[in-house]
Amino acid sequence: MGHKSGKHIIKILNKKKSELNAPDYQHMQKVHGYISRHLAQQPENPKDSNWDYSLKNWGHDYSKK
Repeated sequence: MGHKSGKHIIKILNKKKSELNAPDYQHMQKVHGYISRHLAQQPENPKDSNWDYSLKNWGHDYSKK
């Protein structure tokens, strides 16, 4: 799901706000929820961990706070 979600996020980011539709907003809510939950489980050494790569697959680069 992560790679597929990342591709969807890129499509959303390339749209104008007026072009967004209900499925786009639903996906953004899903992604926000996932990232919020995942950030709460940060490991001791996050750099280059599975946790870090998982977040990147969902369009969030933790190192770019």
